[in-house]
Amino acid sequence: INRSYWPDAEATGQLLTDLCESLAHQFNVSVLCGQPNSNPTAADFSREGDEVRHHVTIHRLRHTQFNKGQSLGRMANLASFTWAARKWLRSHGDYDFVITETDPFLLPLVASPHCRRTKTKYIAYLQDIYPDIAIRLGKARDGAFTRSLRRRLLAAYQHAVQVVVLSDAMKRELIGWGVEPDRIITIPNWVDCQSITPQKLDNPFRHANGWQDRFVVMHSGNMGMSQRLDALIE
Repeated sequence: INRSYWPDAEATGQLLTDLCESLAHQFNVSVLCGQPNSNPTAADFSREGDEVRHHVTIHRLRHTQFNKGQSLGRMANLASFTWAARKWLRSHGDYDFVITETDPFLLPLVASPHCRRTKTKYIAYLQDIYPDIAIRLGKARDGAFTRSLRRRLLAAYQHAVQVVVLSDAMKRELIGWGVEPDRIITIPNWVDCQSITPQKLDNPFRHANGWQDRFVVMHSGNMGMSQRLDALIE
């Protein structure tokens, strides 16, 4: 379950699409997702209902799509997709595993109770750790609400058979929350090294941009408040 999936160009959607299409060679994979924020290839897709692509069954939900640049609109989008996912799960429960990502971060609060009711194994796959990241970026205050949210998310993670994080730093953070270390596994995000390879200095992209003599660094993925542009520049 994740709001972003093909044809969305956002990083989590691309990674999840790679993962699910690879797993579909061995498993029966379904994805519960929402509306894409961007569709740069103008791909045709079903905006609501079910479709199958590359052996993955896609269940796409309707939800609000306000401007992400405005805090209230962004929160409305996250809440409406979470509510739509909760409603959908009530009538669909025949799975061996349910895996949630963190778009939005409220999904564990929906999936964990569902998995308890249906006796389904639950895996939390975290791209971010909320509410801590919002607090450290100055977007939320550490008060009664965030402490209550942290306790509820902790309960969901402790119920999960496995919690997947991207780095050892994220693992240490969750251990500090109280999640058992043996419940956490670190799997960094990946890149397709067959399609993305080092290129010769004399290549069409450099010529097209007039960069023949420039040192060029490319960043692939989101570039927001938490992505540390300073590290890339360094």
